[in-house]
Amino acid sequence: SSLQVSSSSSSSSVAFSRTGRRRHTICSPQEKEKRRALFLGCKSDKAEERRSRSRVKLRSVSFDKQESELEGSNADVVDGLVGAKGVVQLYRTPHLSADALQALLVRAQLEVSADIKAVDAEACFNLEVTQALDLEESYKVIWLLGETFELDKLTSSSSFQIDADVGDCLIEVGPRMSFSTPWSSNACSIFKSCGLDITRAERSTRYKLSVSRPDGLTSEEKEKFSKLVHDRMTMQVYEKSLTSFTSDVVPAPVISIP
Repeated sequence: SSLQVSSSSSSSSVAFSRTGRRRHTICSPQEKEKRRALFLGCKSDKAEERRSRSRVKLRSVSFDKQESELEGSNADVVDGLVGAKGVVQLYRTPHLSADALQALLVRAQLEVSADIKAVDAEACFNLEVTQALDLEESYKVIWLLGETFELDKLTSSSSFQIDADVGDCLIEVGPRMSFSTPWSSNACSIFKSCGLDITRAERSTRYKLSVSRPDGLTSEEKEKFSKLVHDRMTMQVYEKSLTSFTSDVVPAPVISIP
């Protein structure tokens, strides 16, 4: 039981219950169409505003970098990249935080040798370049691999000075050559989007161990430390810098079982 009050100005009617409380509004088809158009218009305006904000954000993030801004701190990196072909190494520090290094040092002293007095780490980017890079492409690589506000931390040579006479030793671990890591797949996808012919990119970690003994660590102690910092199922120890991603693993022959 309700009463309806019609309004000619708004082309709609309002239904009231006998208690006088408003129940619902009955709109004419023309009024419904107007309200729908108004709703869709507001919705489209908000969507366009969001798209414009996204465009502003995309414009603010650019890989373009003026040569003058990079030449000062990355001149050696540019020289190493221009015309480079094959597997190229770039290095970046620091790779681990101070807290992570301190925790690793404590663990190494307990499980490897109490003579280890310091541990440092740096990242090594191994890039397989199929076509020689030019100057502009070299700047793109630097901008992609370098820290946003610390491009000078990316170098073409290692920052570690290894002095075996005082007990320093270097241990490098990285992905196995038999398969490409997800990190490499993502990195190569970005390189390809930027027009760079880099078919594989793997990141390894280099550890510098400072030991109080002049003779450094033994082979057994180095093996113990390497087990602390890598997964033997997916990673391996690099005895020297990579020159190729070719794996020396030979598949086992196929055997037919009757």
